[in-house]
Order: sequence, then C-alpha cells, then structure tokens
Amino acid sequence: MSRSGKTGKKPKKSGRAPRGAAAEARAQAEASRLVELYRDGRLQEALDGARAFTERWAGLAVGWNVMGTSAQGLGQVQEAVRAYRRAAKIEPDNPATRNNLGLMLTQLERFDEAVREFRAALRAKPDFFEALFNLGIAHEGAGAPAEAERHYRDLLQRHPRLGEAHNRLGNVLMAQGRMEEALAAYDQAVAIDPDHAGFQTNRGNVLTELHRLQEAEAAYRRALELQPDDPGIHNNLGNLLRRRGKLADAEEIARAGLAQDAHRTDLLMQLAATLRELGRVDEAIGLCREAVAIDPEQPEVHNALANALADGGRFDEADAAYRQALKLRPEYTEAVYHLAILRRPADPAAELAAVQARLEQRGWAAAEAASLYYAAGKLAADAGEAPERIFGYYREGARLCRQTFDYDVGADERRFAAIARAFPRERIEVLAGAGHDSDVPVFIVGMPRSGTSLIEQILASHPRVHGAGERRDLGTVVADYDGRFGQAFPEWIEALDGATAAEIGRRYCGSLIDPAIEADRVTDKLPGNFVHCGLIAAALPHARIVHVRRDPVDTCLSCFSYLFAGRQAFTYDLEELGRYYRAYHGLTAHWREVLSPEQLLEIDYEALVAEPESEVARLLAHCGLDWDNACLAFHRNERSVRTASATQVRQPLYASAVGRWRRYQDELQPLLEALGPLAPQA
Repeated sequence: MSRSGKTGKKPKKSGRAPRGAAAEARAQAEASRLVELYRDGRLQEALDGARAFTERWAGLAVGWNVMGTSAQGLGQVQEAVRAYRRAAKIEPDNPATRNNLGLMLTQLERFDEAVREFRAALRAKPDFFEALFNLGIAHEGAGAPAEAERHYRDLLQRHPRLGEAHNRLGNVLMAQGRMEEALAAYDQAVAIDPDHAGFQTNRGNVLTELHRLQEAEAAYRRALELQPDDPGIHNNLGNLLRRRGKLADAEEIARAGLAQDAHRTDLLMQLAATLRELGRVDEAIGLCREAVAIDPEQPEVHNALANALADGGRFDEADAAYRQALKLRPEYTEAVYHLAILRRPADPAAELAAVQARLEQRGWAAAEAASLYYAAGKLAADAGEAPERIFGYYREGARLCRQTFDYDVGADERRFAAIARAFPRERIEVLAGAGHDSDVPVFIVGMPRSGTSLIEQILASHPRVHGAGERRDLGTVVADYDGRFGQAFPEWIEALDGATAAEIGRRYCGSLIDPAIEADRVTDKLPGNFVHCGLIAAALPHARIVHVRRDPVDTCLSCFSYLFAGRQAFTYDLEELGRYYRAYHGLTAHWREVLSPEQLLEIDYEALVAEPESEVARLLAHCGLDWDNACLAFHRNERSVRTASATQVRQPLYASAVGRWRRYQDELQPLLEALGPLAPQA
C-alpha cells in the first residue's frame, strides 16, 4: 500500500487558540455573545454558535463549556458529555467543568466515572459544596450508601442548614436499614424547609417503615397540601390509608390521583387492592386489566391481576397471569411463591425443580430468597418429599425473613397480660351498660391459620350475612384513641368512660357497615382482634364474638410454613411462635372467664370437621340466624376471599389437616418445648 501521503486535499485547520490581539479580541467577543445567548435561555442558538466557535477555536475551553451547558439544557446528554470532556482536557483544574461533567455522567448512570469527576472538582476546589453534594449522589447511584453518607455528613459539617443534604442523608440511612437515624435526618430537612413536599413525603416513607402510621399519614397529607397535583403522593397516601384500614379514604385518594393521571399503573393497582379488601373483586379485576392494557410489559400488573383473580376463585386465569408475570421477569420471586401456593400443580416435582434451579442462582436479596424457599417447601410437600427436606425449606425461608426485622416476643407476652388486667369482668359490665347498641357486627378471632376464614365463609353463605373479610377498622379506631389519650392501648382503659366506649362502638360500626349492603350481620374476621375482645364487649355489648380454636401444634406449624403478606413477626422462629401462642392462649382463657356465653362462642376446628352440621347449627344460633342449608355448602359460595385460605374455603370440609404436625414431629422440638403444657403429652 502506498504511503506517499499525497492526497490532493488541503490540510484541515488545527483549531488552536487564537493568536494575536485582534484574533483574541474576536474570540472574546464571540464567547461573550455565546454566554449571553445561554443566559437569555436561547439554548439552541447558543449550541449552534458554540459548535461553530469550536470549529475555529477548539483550544478555548469556553466554547466547549457553552456547548456542554446548552446541550445539557436541551437534554442532549451525550453531546454535553463530549463537550465537557474536551473542556476538561483543556482546563483539567476547572472545578465547574469537572462538576458539570460528573452531573451528566450521573444522569447516564455511569456512576463510577461521575465519582472520578467530582473528586477532581474537589481537588481543584476543596470547599466546592455542590461537588461534594453531587459526589454523595453518585455514590448512592453506585450502590455505596456508606460512602454517600460520609460525604453528606462532611457537607453538613460545613453547611448545616442545607435541607436537601439532610434529605439525601436520610435516603442513604434508610437504604442501610437505619430507620431511626433516617427519621432524624428527615426531621432536620423538614425543620429547615417545612414546605418542601419531597421532604414531607420521605419523612412519611420512613415513618411507615417504623410502623408509626398515624404520623406517616400526617406527613403525606402535608405533602399533598403542598403539591396536590402529584399522583405519586396520592399513591403513597392511598397505600398507607389502606394499610391503616381506612378503605373509603384510600379509595377516594386513589381516584383523586387517577384524576391527575389516569394512566398511572401504580394507582390503578393500589385502587384495585383497596377494592379487593372491600370485597369488590370484579371491579378490582377490571382495574388490573386496565393496568395491563396500559403497560403489558410490566410484570407487577400481571401479578396484581392474578391476585385479584385468585380472590374471585378464578384459579386458571390467575395461574396464567402469574406465569405471564414470570415470563416478563423470570426472577420475580413473589409471583413464583403465589403460583406455588395457588393450588396443587399437575407436576409438583417439575415445579420444585424449577424453583430449586432459581435458588442456585446468586445474588438474591433475603426477602426474594425467602419467597423461593417457602415456594419450595409447598411444592416439596405436594410432591411427597421427605418431611425433613420439606421442613428444611421452610426453616431456611423463616430464618431469612426473621433477620430482616427486630421483634421481641416478650413485649407481646407483657402486652397480652396487661390487656387481661385492664379488663376485669366488673369494668366490662360497667362500660357495656352505655355501649353502642348495634347487633350487626360478628367478630371472628383467633390465631392465624386456625380456621377463621372457614368460619367466615360458612357465615357469609347465609343470605342474611355479609362477609367483610379481614378489617382493620377497630385497630384504626384504637390507634386514634391512643393519640387522644396520649397512651398506648390498654393503658388508657382506666380513663375510659361509658360514653367514650359507646363512641368507639359507633365509630367502628360507621366504618364497617355499608348502608348499600342489605345484611343483618356483617363479619369482621381479622384474627388478631382477639386482643380487643374486652373492648368489643364494652363498646358493642350486643355484637357477637366467635373464637376459633385449633390444635396448638397444627396451628403453629401452619403459621410457620406460610409466608404472610403482612408481617406476622412471631411466625418465623419456632420458640418465639410457641411463646406467642401461650400468651394468646392465656389472654383468650381470660376472655372465656369474663365474657358472657351469649357474646362469646368458641368453635373448635377439629369438632367442626368431625360434626359439621351440629357445629354450624351452634354457630348460626349464636349469631341469631336461622338454619340455612347453604351454610353447609359454603364451598360453592363465589364471594371473594382475600386470605391465605382462599383456596381451601372453596373446597368441602376435609380432615387431612388434623394432626398434620405429627409428620414433622422431629423438626418441631423447639416449638413443642416452648408450648410447654399446651403441647400434646406423650
């Protein structure tokens, strides 16, 4: 190949810096005009001019900087990066250039490169607080929250009134699970700027994580006042209201958010979840289908649709929707778990092998791995695997869940004992004399997985009964009175008078009973309401309470082998589970002593399975209902069921779950020891 170098073309100009006074003056004037165009907001003109300028004077950093800032303002990030790189090559110690380049790299999620640029800016100008702040953001993006924290704290030492730095510090502390410290940081941000909606929202987020839900609601509501057209705040507040059991308010907030943006799939799914809790499953399914139509590539919308379909007993469609979610995101462990528990698969061994293959992959977060282990346990049981292998999956899933939160079973033991002391028979009788007179509510209480869903399904099959599902209305009312009295339940019971007890009853009925639904009885089957039986008797003396009991070991095993949607903190350690059950047993024994049999009925799951007709007759009589054959055919009831037992209540009564624990007896020794005298004796 010839290398003569004779191309016949004139060499290009080098673009060096101007030489001579006249040339320098022209360059200076053009540069000033470019800067003026940029400052006047005429970004495209500034960019076009900067391109021409750098053709003539490529050695002047000012042209590249104007090109970078103009391209940045026009959203042309790649061109901005190229321009800032050229400027930085000419003036490597210009802190503004290096900071701007870092910002663009951050926007492109090239965080490691951005960190290098911000560090260069700080070497050139150690007190450059914008670069220090941006360095923290880049470390956040790079997944290094501890490094980000160090830079934010350094910045705040120098600029303690920088609210956004307190806010970002809160973010990285929250990412590290240091919720109390994060709250302190957000508190500082809000104190500096109480009218910043973002600060209020983030404060609401961490308060939610800390289960300080009343304060979280106040923070979200303040954020919404400040920014009423933000659908994201509507979504946060709506989710919180649903969690607090304020379902009507949650529906209203979700619909208000959708009025701002009807295509927000998160709001559609949130509204669907609220309607599911209200028993309006067909509406929920419709909303989920809307979300699927808007974004069919989003796996969460298919998972939400599957959940709603499962509530409605449409298991084939639910199966297909879960599988579509997994097709879109094979690592979607929540869908893997839901699919496993939906029903017994045709080939459980093959499904188990698929879950095991997922478990062999690296990098699962604790919650994701836990979902897979619980799914594997269910499928291993379906496939008839050895008890020790089945239980091994559950044990590992429980261990992973348990390490994600703090829990003190001793606090529950002390709380249950305090509740019993707060409600001697005499106090209940005095307060009940002025209680609200409604006889509509029927409370179904007990341990989770004890048969409460079955009892509700039987009652809801009666034409005069509406099954409202697991309602948190009473807990919401109690939390409001915690705030009013300045003490946590049951500490304020001594200050409770008859008029206030009646007010509690009225408020509860006002939220539970939908006037549009014709029913003589409405069931509330939140199992944990066993802690409130004394308050129920005082505030609603004509309400019925049905306490569902099941063999202690069967109950605890069923709790341990199920991954609850809401955190049931006592279910992930066998010793803690046994201690919790004993405390529950002690409190319910107290209710048996102090409540009248006209108000409290106890149903044993085993007796119901053995003698269904006589036990159902007892149940109906207790609730003031005539016999109806539909109550024995409860499995044909097509109402929505939103609990862990949604599949089981659509089957006739079966006895296979009675004594199930004996198969796992060798694995259950910590539980049996913790149960003490409640465990079966050899």
